[in-house]
Order: sequence, then structure tokens, then C-alpha cells
Amino acid sequence: MTSLPITYTINGGSPITFNWTGNLAPCANVAVVLPGFTAPTGQFTLCAFTGLTGDVDNRNDTTCVDLLGIPLINPNPSYCDNFESGNIGWYNVIEQGGTPGNNWELGLPAFGGTNSAFSGVNAWDINLTTGYTNNANTSLYSPFFDFSAIANARIEFYINYDTELNWDGARLEYTTDGGTTWTILGTGPNPTADPCGINWYNDNAINADNLPAWAGLSNGWVKVGYKLCCTTGLLSNATPIQ
Repeated sequence: MTSLPITYTINGGSPITFNWTGNLAPCANVAVVLPGFTAPTGQFTLCAFTGLTGDVDNRNDTTCVDLLGIPLINPNPSYCDNFESGNIGWYNVIEQGGTPGNNWELGLPAFGGTNSAFSGVNAWDINLTTGYTNNANTSLYSPFFDFSAIANARIEFYINYDTELNWDGARLEYTTDGGTTWTILGTGPNPTADPCGINWYNDNAINADNLPAWAGLSNGWVKVGYKLCCTTGLLSNATPIQ
């Protein structure tokens, strides 16, 4: 086979057809790259199917996959998300070496010390209804942010945590190069608290990785914040920040 019409739809919308050309031997397979398209923000379903003339068995002609469109957000003058409108582009990843079954989930937390949302009924939590297990290592990635026209900014959010004291915790990292490198935002509390942060990390170096984190039990939701102008390269940067 040297050519094949392929049609795809996004969220069941209008079908788009293009013609694949190449060489496909009997019983072989080949990777097909779809033409470029603008992904919708948030979760969406992409379905693709072939239209080969003379094919009498169409049971294996269609494949569908659920994807997530990651938006570029301009937080000028401000941006706020309480997650009550669903997921607009956050995504979770079990990092290398992390135990399966431990991952960030969006919904109503209902286990241990993390058993509520700060507002409404939605929050991101590692395992909404169960505790995390040994060697859990999972990350929650934000959408991209356009800070190119912002010279002064602050990040604030509410956090509720219940981790093994001195061993496990959470921290905030950022990237200015599309994820090639990641930098920890802020420093730990000792010998003095980070002057740019409010309630920013309560442990200098948890035993799990010897890095600063929020660790132990917060006893409910705590407001934390950080002045982004304290960090070189974040603001007035033409590269999207994550």
C-alpha cells in the first residue's frame, strides 16, 4: 500500500480528511503524523479512521484517544482558577521510579488530613480517597503562562498537606525552556525564612530527596505566596513559563 485516505475528528466535530502516502507492507504497521491543528483547551477526544476502498472489515479502522489541550494563559492583570469549571489544561505525571497508583487527581479530597476542598467541591490531591504509598513520586503540571508583559507579579494559592514528617513533601518548580530544566521556586525556612515568600516551605531538606518542601501536617488549608520579582528570568520573559 502506498496511499490511504485518513479522516479525523475532534470531539465529534466536522471530519477532516487527508491522504497519507508512503509504503506499507502486508501485516506491517506505520506511524502516521496528522496535519497540524489547533487543539482545544482542556480535555478532548481525537478519533481517526481510514477509508480504504475494498476494505470489507472496518472493525479495526478506527482509533480514539483522550487528550489534553494545554493553554497559554496571559495572567495580566490577574488569573485565578478554583477548578470548579473542570480541568482547563493541568496534567499529572507519575515520575520515573514512582509507584503506580499514586497520582494527582481532580475532585473532592476525602482521606486523612486532606478531606475537603478549599472552596467548592474540587481540588487537586494525590489519591483523592486513599493515602499515598511508599516511593510515590508524582508531579502536577500547570498550563503555560505568558509573563512577557509583566514586570511585577505574585503567586498565591492555598495548600493542605498530610505527609510523613521529615520524609515526604511537595514543592513548586518552574521552567523557562519548555521543560528541559526545572528550578525550585524559593528556599527553605532555615536559617531564616525566604523573604520573598509567605508560609513558603516548612522543611529545608526532606529525607526523600534532600530538597525543600512543605512537609508533615498543615492542619487544614494554608495560604502561601511568593513574589516572582525575586526570581531572575521569570518576569518580562518572552518564553512561556510553566
